Amino acid sequence: GALMPPDESAASSLDAWELARALAKPQEELARRRLGLSLALRDEALADREPLELDGLDDYGLREQALSMLAGGGELDLAAWEARIAGEGRLPMRAGGRRVLGRIRDEARTVLGRLERLGARVQSGQLSLATTASGVLIGATVPELRQSAEGPKLCWPTARRSVKGSALAQMQVWVSLLVARASGHEVERGVVVGVGDELELGLPAGLDAQAALGALLALRARVRSETLLLFPKLSLELVAARRSAKRRLEDRALVRSRRGVWEGNGMDAGDRDDPWVGALFGHLSIDDLADRATELLELAESVWGPVFDARPQRAGKGGKSTEGT
Repeated sequence: GALMPPDESAASSLDAWELARALAKPQEELARRRLGLSLALRDEALADREPLELDGLDDYGLREQALSMLAGGGELDLAAWEARIAGEGRLPMRAGGRRVLGRIRDEARTVLGRLERLGARVQSGQLSLATTASGVLIGATVPELRQSAEGPKLCWPTARRSVKGSALAQMQVWVSLLVARASGHEVERGVVVGVGDELELGLPAGLDAQAALGALLALRARVRSETLLLFPKLSLELVAARRSAKRRLEDRALVRSRRGVWEGNGMDAGDRDDPWVGALFGHLSIDDLADRATELLELAESVWGPVFDARPQRAGKGGKSTEGT
């Protein structure tokens, strides 16, 4: 990729979330966080009337509020919550404000119920972990540690409906698990719990967490200095397709087989629809990427190979995981 001026802001300390975000959203990391560029992502016109329905972001924000109010066994007074939200002009009255809030409260309860089924909470308050890799202090803050049948698990409740396919969620769990092992913590599994599903990763026995973190830090440095062929959806999909294919596709054909992940398919946005990816790589077709399949796949494997292999192993041919993305 095109080379940038040297990164003068090499961090001596970093949060696991920052490292995960750089690797899961590399174009945004380079353009926005490293180079300070901005995009007009949407018109911020003020709403001049009451909203008729909640958009996805409002839904998510209210679910986050409900989660925080219900955490620790608290209750949620719908009437008081409705009055507060209505006062902020955010409640869709025509859709039946209290009915909508009731649904969102129930969704938050679903998340917390899923969390409780994982096992008893081990510590009160957040768990703070830290280790040093390649001279960088990496800290990880995890909302909960729970004792499950398989042992202790790092746990993240989230307001997201679906987490299983989220590159960012997977990378955050992976980096946090590496920090936990490198700091001497006995935890080997991490799980993110959403409304409709959950995502779990486990650390392979004998993995050198310090070396793995060092490799991720080196990749972050590249992300912040080059336009790399590393993408939020396509790269992870390519690794998954390689693992689950009954027969090994030739690299160019494998890349072409993921056309919808790059271009979108009408139902789901593709990587090229992401504003930051589009700004740097929107001119490339899937065939252009197939011409650089070796580079694309090497980067995908270096970042996402270990993460994909950390998914729970289910009974499949040859003992391989049958999990998809």
